[in-house]
Amino acid sequence: MASTIKSSLRCCFAGYGAVAGSALAHHMDVDKITFTGSVTVGRLVQKASADSNLKKVTLELGGKSPNIIFADMDC
Repeated sequence: MASTIKSSLRCCFAGYGAVAGSALAHHMDVDKITFTGSVTVGRLVQKASADSNLKKVTLELGGKSPNIIFADMDC
């Protein structure tokens, strides 16, 4: 089955971090993790990724209300 999955496959998983997130972060066949959430959990994801196969990690940590500010905003 692995030969039928494209190498550029991207998946989005939702689940309990202690089970799903930890399994993904530690898995040797996962090449990249993107995580949005708390700083505490972001540290765990970064450490698990480094301890496994040193996968690439993108973290968006902190606040719950991201905003996009455009140059033409009237302040």
